[in-house]
Amino acid sequence: GVDRGDGGIVGGHGGLIPKFVVWSVAVLTFLYPTVREKFGFRISSLWPGRSRELRLNTPLQPLNTMGITDSAHHRRFSPAKMQKLNLFETDQMFCDIYCLRPGQAQHVHTHPGATKFYYVIEGEGHFTVGDRRVSLGPGAVAWSEPDEPHGVANRSDHDLVLLVAMAPNPNR
Repeated sequence: GVDRGDGGIVGGHGGLIPKFVVWSVAVLTFLYPTVREKFGFRISSLWPGRSRELRLNTPLQPLNTMGITDSAHHRRFSPAKMQKLNLFETDQMFCDIYCLRPGQAQHVHTHPGATKFYYVIEGEGHFTVGDRRVSLGPGAVAWSEPDEPHGVANRSDHDLVLLVAMAPNPNR
């Protein structure tokens, strides 16, 4: 993409993709458990056909050090309601795993002054962002601008697992 100098980059598809989303997708590549390999990580870009591989010269450190965690260890489902499980939180943002059983939802809501994204790890979610509604599967990202209505529902017969982050952090 081309850096526009205003907090966004123009993507290869001609649309504006906020830097927050691009960097967050790069970070989540390291969190997604199925892409981690024995001695490195396979990093895929947002655009098909472009991939890079980063090889580490030493075995991976334990996953509870250096600000790294395995999102597979942060999954829990409840028949009563959607589960929000925190991966990490800083003064600038939070990052959670949302686990939804079939029929569960996070109702449409807004966050004053904050951008939020949902990355589908597993399953299929029905997302509302503004006046748009779309079903998305693994690897897809949906995000809302500050003050924009958004929500997600699991209308499938299978579990839904999402990586969710928001900045600035409304909890701090």
